[in-house]
Amino acid sequence: MSFMGASTSQLRIRNGREPIRVTYVELFFDLVFVFAVTQLSHGLLERLSALGALQTAILMLALWWI
Repeated sequence: MSFMGASTSQLRIRNGREPIRVTYVELFFDLVFVFAVTQLSHGLLERLSALGALQTAILMLALWWI
């Protein structure tokens, strides 16, 4: 069953003979993801309320979906 219409796998195909190398684009995406999570946590600390928690949770879900 596919989620939200996605029918293709986003994982790389491994043949077992050669090592898989991480590309600079993947490393950059990881860096941006960690930075975004850090900014969300700092934003939650600035707005420490139920509304701030709800806003942070919605933004975190959007970030996770990406």
